[in-house]
Amino acid sequence: MTGETNLKFQRGLRANDGIHDGDIATNRKPFEWGQAALVVALLILFLANSALIYKWG
Repeated sequence: MTGETNLKFQRGLRANDGIHDGDIATNRKPFEWGQAALVVALLILFLANSALIYKWG
């Protein structure tokens, strides 16, 4: 064994089923305030937990 490999991975220009990237419409969900509120709540809980761990250390 020489430590060399003959495997090559190449990305083709087309998918096997023939679908082009440009033909696929963007799949974006509209912004929801509930998701933003959940992220903010989780951030607040994380910071409170970190402060308590540091204090009780």
